[in-house]
Parts: sequence; C-alpha cells; structure tokens
Amino acid sequence: MFRSYIARLTSIVGDKKAMEIINNALVVISAGNNDFILNFYTVPSRRLEYALISGYQDYVLKRLDMLVRVTFQTDVAFY
Repeated sequence: MFRSYIARLTSIVGDKKAMEIINNALVVISAGNNDFILNFYTVPSRRLEYALISGYQDYVLKRLDMLVRVTFQTDVAFY
C-alpha cells in the first residue's frame, strides 16, 4: 500500500517533489486492540478464515512487519 502511494504521488508531483515530500514525512504506524475488535470479532469471514485468534494475530503481525520493512526501504524518517 505504501509503495502504491509513492507511485501515485510521483505521478502527480514528479520524482523530485515526491522524494521531498516523502523525506519530510512523518509516518505513524499503529496496530492494536481495534484491529482485533473491528476486524476479527465483527467481521464473520475473519473468524472463518482464522479459527483461532492466534492465527489472526500472526496475520496482523506479518502485515505490520511487512509495512515497517517497506517503509524503512523508502528512507522515511522515524522518530
């Protein structure tokens, strides 16, 4: 998702301006209780896909790990 944002931004403002925006961006990544409440418990298909909460927890952690890795590869500043 982050890569598609960068591609879209680049197509709108060009390479140089896109890198300026990205290099000066503040990125906030949040994952927590709402992810489980809103997605696991209230969406019936999630419980069919992941029989145990631990399976869904592994899925969320893998997605978060992937997002952090991709974000670090773009040289965005983390504070």
